[in-house]
Amino acid sequence: MIKKQTQAVAYTRVSTRRQGAQGIGLDGQRAAIDHCARHTGIEIVDWFSDAASGRGKDNLVRRHGVKAALDLAASRGIPIIVSGLSRLSRDVGTLEGIMRDGIKIISATEGSLDPVTFGSIAARAQAEGELISRRTKEGIAASKRRGVKFGNPNLPDAQKKGAARNKERSLEKVQEIAAVLENRPDWKSMSVAEAEGFLNREGVRTNRNQEWTVPALRKPLKMARQLLRSREEEMHQQHPYFGRF
Repeated sequence: MIKKQTQAVAYTRVSTRRQGAQGIGLDGQRAAIDHCARHTGIEIVDWFSDAASGRGKDNLVRRHGVKAALDLAASRGIPIIVSGLSRLSRDVGTLEGIMRDGIKIISATEGSLDPVTFGSIAARAQAEGELISRRTKEGIAASKRRGVKFGNPNLPDAQKKGAARNKERSLEKVQEIAAVLENRPDWKSMSVAEAEGFLNREGVRTNRNQEWTVPALRKPLKMARQLLRSREEEMHQQHPYFGRF
């Protein structure tokens, strides 16, 4: 459980300026932070945001938003709250430096991070960033070897942007649903109708800002449960006695 705090500084991050301009990913992050703050008695004193990569040892230098957020948190002696640790940084050394400076980190999806859990989560954030970068480069190289020309005129640019944005927003909505459901001990057994009522009461809306219906919720609810089960399994595997019985 996250211990109640009086105040905290909120921070969100997307990787590109285009995502920031379009709001891709930011809405889901804000919703997860808002939900966490509302249910743990945290007052958000200010919001900061960046549209830049969180990878590399110099990633803080490139981001004015995170520097301002950390300065405010340090000056007031209050935590910084993010939707997930990877939003703050994907570099282990950077994250360790923040904690050494005495700034407490609260993750809406991972809880209040203590030294026991911090190391593995920080390492995973860095590994995920490196994997994303490597797969992107490998995918581009493989496509070029096959003769694929990027910016295919057969697919209008607006259509490609729209499809990518819709996919990103759908994934963010799944993460938002998972963040809300994980506070329910019966999230595994809830029916779609029960989940629909719960999400609507909590103020979680669809990407079109509509209340959920059972048909609309079936697929994102299934994906949210899969995400929660994956996290649960990962936490079990990180337990020091995992596999000894």
